[in-house]
Amino acid sequence: MDESAFTDQRLFGEADLLWRLTSSELQKQQLCDQLAYAAGMSSPLEQRIGVSLKQQRLKLARNTARFLPRIGLQASFDFQNELSETGGFEEEPSSWSIGTRFELPLFLGGSRFKERQGLRAGLGELEYLRDDTHLQVAADIRVGLRRLLNLATNFPPAVRSAELAETYLELLFDQYAGGRQTLLEMLDALQNDREAGLKAVNTQLDYFEAAAELLHEIGWRASENNRTPDQELLTRLSEIRQSGN
Repeated sequence: MDESAFTDQRLFGEADLLWRLTSSELQKQQLCDQLAYAAGMSSPLEQRIGVSLKQQRLKLARNTARFLPRIGLQASFDFQNELSETGGFEEEPSSWSIGTRFELPLFLGGSRFKERQGLRAGLGELEYLRDDTHLQVAADIRVGLRRLLNLATNFPPAVRSAELAETYLELLFDQYAGGRQTLLEMLDALQNDREAGLKAVNTQLDYFEAAAELLHEIGWRASENNRTPDQELLTRLSEIRQSGN
């Protein structure tokens, strides 16, 4: 089986780039964190949770403010035109006053306190939902990235094995034609060549699928730049690594 007709040679370059981007566990962890952050920025669910959190905190702050007394400062200034009619009596040309205002909240039978408890509980639920969603996304990205790395690592050996199996088959065929090999050995080599070629092709297909799934998990789209999913993913990963440096 000629696997070169079905395998994409640029995957060798992509595998090398992935290895350089994640050559250590620290680099892998940093890349996972950066991808999780990018996913959060593009995730409609996480964005909605963030907006709900802001609204809930605002409601809680407004409720808390109702428990506190209010102290205000007020002032006034009145100016009289001395040339205008006085009506037979004199007035001061101008006057001013300044004072403070102190207000206490009315007791409403504990309704504000109950409302405050409910708002705090709602805030806690939203914070838990935010953290749980982020952790789930981060875990999915970590699994997807490791799967992609494993497939990228396995692809070159799979292609090399297919090439060796094909070379051995050609050699065995010449020996079989010369009567130096049996038909059973020839069939065994043919089966081995077929399995090795299929493994190389399937590894490539799995790699493309893993790249597309990871791209979708992060929230990126390949169609925007007319690239295949793996090309878009590798381009974005390179940009993230460069910006991180």
